[in-house]
Amino acid sequence: MNLLVLIDVFSFEPAGGAGTVLFETARALVRRGHRVRVVCRRRRDLGPREEVEGVRFHTWNGAGGRVRLALDALREPGRIARSLARDDRPDLVVAHHPLPLAAVDAAGLMRLPAVYDFHSPWGEEHRTRGGATALAWPRDACEAYAMRRASRVVFHSAYMAARACRRHGLRARRVRVIPAGVDLVRFRPALGADERRVLRGRLGCGDSDVLLVAVRSLIPRTGVEALVEALPRVLAAQPRLRVRLGGAGPLADRLAGRVRELGLEGRVRLAGFIPQAELADCYRAADLVVMPSEDLEGFGLVTLEAMACGTPVVATPVGANPEVLGGFAPEALLEAAGVEALSRGLSAWLREPARLEALRPRCRAWVEARHGWDRVAASLERVYAEAACASPT
Repeated sequence: MNLLVLIDVFSFEPAGGAGTVLFETARALVRRGHRVRVVCRRRRDLGPREEVEGVRFHTWNGAGGRVRLALDALREPGRIARSLARDDRPDLVVAHHPLPLAAVDAAGLMRLPAVYDFHSPWGEEHRTRGGATALAWPRDACEAYAMRRASRVVFHSAYMAARACRRHGLRARRVRVIPAGVDLVRFRPALGADERRVLRGRLGCGDSDVLLVAVRSLIPRTGVEALVEALPRVLAAQPRLRVRLGGAGPLADRLAGRVRELGLEGRVRLAGFIPQAELADCYRAADLVVMPSEDLEGFGLVTLEAMACGTPVVATPVGANPEVLGGFAPEALLEAAGVEALSRGLSAWLREPARLEALRPRCRAWVEARHGWDRVAASLERVYAEAACASPT
């Protein structure tokens, strides 16, 4: 198939959840013989026209103030898509964000069949980050349009599908749930105890230390504040604990302040944004990864990435965490979100390093059998074939 793929903005560093799903599925589809062209606003690591592993990017520059950026977001994706379709008409539009789909339709391409790949509710995400309510409703309206427009809507968890269907009244026959995947080459276990010892040494961990890792956006819904508040009690249960919290966001300064106030500076490292080149090594070095989510956990790629590296994960029973982790190890789901549950659950797990070590080979085998991107691409192929000949209503 000839696929025209849309996203608002794309960057390889950081790609984010939606960007990771877009690129990994796109390159898997290319390997399977499909043609994939991506239209997006570019960041520094993409040129105006660039091919990466067979995926062709056609980008526009998002320079300027907010008003200019908003106008360009409504105009540029449609202009580029119309130019591409003039010479080589796509079989299907695949949108990973509602705004560029609306822009492409406004440019006269509404007759093209479309699939909407739903990652998270745009308006709700805006609200959880403290955005103005007046700016949330246009996002809700744009998302509702994408739902109506698409012949099929792909969700990566049943949790997010149910939430979106309740909000938008989406008909079940147009819904497809396809769990996301993980790069099984990049995210692999350490090659023996020596490599893992070297990786842990780079992070300041000795052989007897126990390393807890969390990689999260530093925003309220991800639970990072509750995690930091829980750590004094966890350290009391496991004095050899070291914690590495990776991620960037508006809570960074507040978290740094609480780490100082709680006297955790010698044990807790706020690592900031962790580049892709270092992320897998961080997972390999860890004894345990935690997902302390409090809301809107639509899938949780971190869980798959860590498990692919052979590292156990514990998570709050929020959003899609039970779907992703519950089938592997129900006991890895904490009793609730929040400080108390994190304190009790992490203390119990971290007191038993041997139990964690026994889980490591099972983690990799579980993910390998279920979550390779080629498996995801094969499922998407079937959905795309349906959508290409289906009515959007």
